[in-house]
Amino acid sequence: MKKTLLLFSALLMSFSLAWAQEKGTPAAENKKADENSTEKVADKIPDTYANDFTYTPYTPTFKSDGTNGKVKNVILLIGDGMGMAQAVSGYYANGNDLAILKLKRLGFVRTYSASHFTTDSAASGTTYACGVKTTNGFVGMTPDEKPAANIPEKLSPKGIATGVISTDNISGATPSVFYAHVAKRGATADILSQLPLSKLDLFAAGCESLWEKYAPEQIAELKKAGFTILNDYNQIQDNLSAARIGVITQDADVQPVMNGRGDFLPATVRQAIEFLNGKSKKGFFLMAEGAQIDWGCHNNDVKYTVTEVIDFDKAVSEALKFADQDGQTLVIITADHETGGIVLGTGKYELRTDLLKYQKQSAGAFSKMIAAQHQKEGKKFTWDFVRKQLQDNFGFWSQIPLDERETEQLKKAYENFCEGVAKDTKTLYESENIIASTARQLMARKAMVGWQSGGHSNGYVPVFAIGAGAEEFTGRIDNTEIPKKIAEIAGYKE
Repeated sequence: MKKTLLLFSALLMSFSLAWAQEKGTPAAENKKADENSTEKVADKIPDTYANDFTYTPYTPTFKSDGTNGKVKNVILLIGDGMGMAQAVSGYYANGNDLAILKLKRLGFVRTYSASHFTTDSAASGTTYACGVKTTNGFVGMTPDEKPAANIPEKLSPKGIATGVISTDNISGATPSVFYAHVAKRGATADILSQLPLSKLDLFAAGCESLWEKYAPEQIAELKKAGFTILNDYNQIQDNLSAARIGVITQDADVQPVMNGRGDFLPATVRQAIEFLNGKSKKGFFLMAEGAQIDWGCHNNDVKYTVTEVIDFDKAVSEALKFADQDGQTLVIITADHETGGIVLGTGKYELRTDLLKYQKQSAGAFSKMIAAQHQKEGKKFTWDFVRKQLQDNFGFWSQIPLDERETEQLKKAYENFCEGVAKDTKTLYESENIIASTARQLMARKAMVGWQSGGHSNGYVPVFAIGAGAEEFTGRIDNTEIPKKIAEIAGYKE
């Protein structure tokens, strides 16, 4: 009997293994997955998340990744407010594909400042640019209000070219830490006055109205300092022989990408790389910021956030393409902090970022349109009009079914707006009337995305790296270590 049981067990095991190999049981599939795990895992993720704003990310070759090769150039890309969940939201919405998440080297960065458990962008940016922790609100200064030398100031004497790009205004916290030294991030005029004195070879950020308001006289000073001033970012390509380039964008170029910004960030990164690479044989350093990931998170606007993540990833793709061709470039992608505490999947084990394709503009832009129409029409401003705009701009009723309770919620918002009993919702970067904020919240609910706050968090943020020395950016890292590791790998130290 014992022999019979043993024989039966052996036969059963053999049959199971054979069946697994032929029919694709988990055992067989795991074996195949080991051969090409990335594709196999991706194939199993539901494909209902894809949107009409997707693109095809670049896949790097990894030929210089983790080698002991020489690093001549460094490209630092900062997704402002981008925690891991923000990156993953872009991945899902882009059809389960993102250049950032193709990279093999991943670490997690601690972001607190010298003054607060939760940092702001000025303090964290100063850490990346200057290598020191500082007080929230300080730009390029130590906690005792002394100027801290930034990367361009350190590299310029070495003959290394430097550049800064941002979808924010050039006086914004993150770009300004690479050229200015002030104890108040809101001191716009003072910050702008320091740009002509900077060591930057290239800058590109917003915008014409900012300079007209705060520092119109400084345009002449920029030109005296050798900057060729452009208003069209596509003209960098035509000015590669210039000594220095400053792109002061048109106002439209710093609006949310979903409201029509275009390809400012990826196109400018591509052209800036060409300019800086041609300018110095000793190498270059470029910082490019996807600033409005943070803005979308502050607003708790899901589509605003996701489209900014994807736009930022397009810039990452441009950096990776060059790095592959060059073979001597270290690319680092990280964030200054996390914003909003985004949650992907708020129930029913589902995530419906595919519904975001029906939202045609940010909630802030929608709010302005509704307010302007109300001011124009007065008492003729009807619920029928508002309902039509909600349908056209969010897909409600026509593409996204709403029940009676949800419809009533929107109608009540309309009534409160008309009666003036509801105050606007104000975030760090936008103001929304109650109709817009209700629509935004309902869109998030339908997409099954939640938010913990409208501010920054202290959560770890990811850092991705590729190129020689990329392995140094793995594990747990304090944000002060990022510039130190860059300096050591690229040979920036004295």
